[in-house]
Amino acid sequence: MSAVKLVELLLTAEIFNRYEELTEDDIPKEIRKLLYNKGGIKRPVVIREDTAVKYAGKVEQRPPFVDLNAFSKQYILTSFDLAVKWFASRGVELIKKNPALAYFYQNYDSLDVSYEEAKKANLPKHGDKEWLKG
Repeated sequence: MSAVKLVELLLTAEIFNRYEELTEDDIPKEIRKLLYNKGGIKRPVVIREDTAVKYAGKVEQRPPFVDLNAFSKQYILTSFDLAVKWFASRGVELIKKNPALAYFYQNYDSLDVSYEEAKKANLPKHGDKEWLKG
């Protein structure tokens, strides 16, 4: 599994959980379809191992701020701040395509990202077959 993609998934979930003003349209389609349940995406979003594997493949080596609960099979960020700094240096292109991340990072450490630009680059949930099945 790409550690960068794993951290992208975990940060997207964490930021979506922290900022109520974000909607399902702020989550990229590739992630949104994994999180979608009947009626939409419910907060708090929890990332389990099977979801992470579907998105990023099998993890070989987790970053030190990522933990996997052996009992619940849930991934958690043990340090949000470390994850944010780590991802800022490795995932700028992913941030630019992810409205939830761009929302957070547009005011972070002079990164050249825009929430509005990321939002324009993502189709709203109404175009997803998962949403249409409802």
